[in-house]
Amino acid sequence: MQTLHIFIYSLLLALALSFTACRQSEPDRLLARAEALIPTNPDSAYCLLEAVVMPEKFPEHAYAEWCFLLTKARDKSYRPHFSDREIRHAVDFFRAEGDAHRLADACYTAGRVNTDLNRPDVAARFYLEAESAAVPTGDYSLLYLIAAQRGTLYAHQDLVSEAAESYQKALHYAEASGDSAYLAEAYQHIGRIYGMKRDWAKADSCCRLAVDICREIGDWDGLCGTLNEQAGYAIYARNFDLAEQCYHTIETIPAEYLERDKYQINLGLGDMYRLKGDYSKAIFYLEKAAQSNNIYTRCSAYQALFYLYEEQNRADKALEYVNPFIETKDSIQNSEKQKAIMALQSQYNHEQSQNQIKELAWEKKQTVYISLCIALFSLLVFVLAFFFYRSRMQKRKRELEEAKRIVHNLKAEQFKNEKRIEEKEQQLARQSSEYSEEKASMQKEVNQYKAINAQLEKHIAHLEWQIKAGKTKLNLNELESILSSQMLLYQLVENPRPVKEEEWPVLIALTNVLFDRFAHQLKARYPQLRGQDVCNLCLLKLGFSTQDIATIICVEVPSVRQWKTRVKAKLGLEQADSVNEFVAAFCPYRGRKRKKNP
Repeated sequence: MQTLHIFIYSLLLALALSFTACRQSEPDRLLARAEALIPTNPDSAYCLLEAVVMPEKFPEHAYAEWCFLLTKARDKSYRPHFSDREIRHAVDFFRAEGDAHRLADACYTAGRVNTDLNRPDVAARFYLEAESAAVPTGDYSLLYLIAAQRGTLYAHQDLVSEAAESYQKALHYAEASGDSAYLAEAYQHIGRIYGMKRDWAKADSCCRLAVDICREIGDWDGLCGTLNEQAGYAIYARNFDLAEQCYHTIETIPAEYLERDKYQINLGLGDMYRLKGDYSKAIFYLEKAAQSNNIYTRCSAYQALFYLYEEQNRADKALEYVNPFIETKDSIQNSEKQKAIMALQSQYNHEQSQNQIKELAWEKKQTVYISLCIALFSLLVFVLAFFFYRSRMQKRKRELEEAKRIVHNLKAEQFKNEKRIEEKEQQLARQSSEYSEEKASMQKEVNQYKAINAQLEKHIAHLEWQIKAGKTKLNLNELESILSSQMLLYQLVENPRPVKEEEWPVLIALTNVLFDRFAHQLKARYPQLRGQDVCNLCLLKLGFSTQDIATIICVEVPSVRQWKTRVKAKLGLEQADSVNEFVAAFCPYRGRKRKKNP
């Protein structure tokens, strides 16, 4: 049986552990799927991660991964960033865990986020930390991206020397990574720095190297962008032949790669021919560029056409492009404002959504906490009720045992009384007639013992009935006092003597027990009674004669009779009434008022 119990316990424990492992692996599977989607389909990855409800419930490492992957998917899918809270949490976690590769990637993503948030100083610090973390890992592809982004950040701030240093590092990392696309892009970045320094020859040389690499690997998008940039440098250097050659080379690229950039190329060609002075070709290409759906390209085309006709002193034609230029310029400004408003609205909606999620999470926590508190309170009430019931039952059991003991002792005292009655009756039988006074005294003692035994008999019967019913309503302390006061009563019956001060409470307690709280009821009903009046009335109730009472309270017999006369007024009795009869009728033995007596 014990082996079976151990087997069942082990089985339940294994099931609980497997269920916990499955629950814990659910976030890991979700995150692994999202990470696999990011390089090829960042939109799907972002939607998958954004749909997670209350990711704060994930384990700590899973929540940090969720923050990192969500931010990375948002960046890869070109969504705007509103805060760097999630990526900062991921960076702090990976930094504490000492995961160098994850820390480098997270810091790189944090740099891109802060660049988008227009915080160049914060972005630069994240890029530097990313590079420091990535160097020991030997991940040159990530190191290239970090250095290139840092160089672009410096270039936008016109920090030419810092940008050149970062781009040189990017070139070194691109060569170490063996990725030709990164190498071509690195040469393009360095050419841009030379362009910023107006060193057109070196800028052109770097662009040629990038063009050769792009041709070799078939990177048509990269080739188009590099040739366009090389043509720009040639225009700045007034080398229009080279610029024209670059644009015509672009036209040889397959059409599917030019669909996106053809209007921009037309704009470049038109502006080049305008600067060259070939106005007919310039008008041809600029008018093509003006048909673009891109408002920025159209605006630049209208501006170039205005300058072209202005240079030809053809004011009428120039004025034709003023209004379209102003309209597109206003549209651009409105579009920028609209984008800013939409960004603010999107940020506000995002924050509202996060707040709602937090409120729902807090409400759920409150519900759980309240339910838990109610359950704990109910358990506490149940435990307290159980212990209270148990203590009551134990107390009742102890009371019943005590009552049984007292009944046993009372029966023993009753038996002793019967022996005394038997002895007194034998003594009475032996007494001669001349001792009539002594016989009367002994007969009075016998009668008192019989009366006490009768009362004890009824009291014992009632107590036994309560024990059989399983309840004790009598005060066991008072019952116990019967045993201690019985000896005093016997002494006074056999040999009346003055009662000491400390013995009065014992006699009063015995009277209260035998005669249904006789003294208490007297005090309650007749508050005008003095303490000595109550004591004397208790002696009468116990069956003592006037002579015995005089001896007990240390007075003469006439004084007792006078007291009886005076106490009638306090008890509301007539002068013809008897105090002894009043006491006998007031509070009979306890068993008399019971509805059921066994």
